[in-house]
Amino acid sequence: KTASDRVVALAKKSTEDKSLQAASAKAAEALQAMQASFAESEKQTQTAATQIKSSTDQITSIKNKVAESDKAVQTAQADYTQKDANNKTAATAFAESTKVAIAKAAELKTSQDNQAKADAAFKDQSGKEKAPADAFSVASKAEQDAANILARWKAEQFNLERHKAISAFDSKVGELASLKAAHDAAKAGFDQAQGQVISTEKQKADIPAKVDALSKELEQQKQKVVAESQKLGNLNRAVMDKEEFLKKFDALVGELDGMSQKDSGNGELSQAAKDMKEGVRQQLVNDLGKAKSSRDAQTQTVEVAQNEVTSTEGEMNKLKAMPAELDKQIQSLAKTRDELKAKYDSARTAFESLSKEQDATQAKVAEMTKQYLAMLPNS
Repeated sequence: KTASDRVVALAKKSTEDKSLQAASAKAAEALQAMQASFAESEKQTQTAATQIKSSTDQITSIKNKVAESDKAVQTAQADYTQKDANNKTAATAFAESTKVAIAKAAELKTSQDNQAKADAAFKDQSGKEKAPADAFSVASKAEQDAANILARWKAEQFNLERHKAISAFDSKVGELASLKAAHDAAKAGFDQAQGQVISTEKQKADIPAKVDALSKELEQQKQKVVAESQKLGNLNRAVMDKEEFLKKFDALVGELDGMSQKDSGNGELSQAAKDMKEGVRQQLVNDLGKAKSSRDAQTQTVEVAQNEVTSTEGEMNKLKAMPAELDKQIQSLAKTRDELKAKYDSARTAFESLSKEQDATQAKVAEMTKQYLAMLPNS
């Protein structure tokens, strides 16, 4: 009844839990069935007790009648003994005097008739004595049968308690499985949170080494930028020198062209001016173009090297800022882990407690089964 009341109370609190509502209904039905069975057991026990009392009264009455019969037999036996003594007296008198014997013949015959009646009465009384003995035997068997019935009903009454213990054990099987599932889920959650804390702490611990490696890499990248920038400076100066020389060359070509125009008849001078404008200048322009291409390519190289420095500096800044962020993450993860740890500990305690309770109940049922079998009558 206590277990049923607890289930009904839980069902009232959790009206949305259909499985709990069904369990509540089944618990109420089981309680009603047990109460009805218990009431029937009580009724039959009272009936058996009434039968035993009736049988006991009958046995007492029979014993009283047997005692009365024994008294009657003793009285008849005493009477028989007295008559036998009288017969002996008569026989002595007959031996002493035939006359007296003849006179007493009628009396002797009467005494013999009385003796025959006494014998008949003794036999009749013996038969009457056997009848109470048989009745006593029947009553004794009835008493034993009633005792067996009473013992069986007491055993079945105890068996009802045993079934209550079995029902209590069975009712906890599902709860034990649920607690086991909750225990496993809580442990998995705790293990995962603990793993995240450890992983984040390791990530934080690895930062100094990463910063050191990036610092070395950044130094190398900066040195590369300096070296490539120096090359770019040399190429810029070369381009400027070539551009300056081309200007001077163009001025010289202009002067030479002016001279050839003034001295139009001078074929060698005109050819020299033509060769400088069409041949040498083009070669100088081509050389300047190559120098500019090299400079532009080197400019790209410097930009790439500078971008690498910028990227590495950004990555390093992120790494340097990361410990503070990781500390926040670790605190949050640790809080979650501790909450899950408390939930896991609670689930483990509940599971272990119910598991021990089930073990104790199972042992109790086994012991009650032994007691029940011992209580059953042999017949």
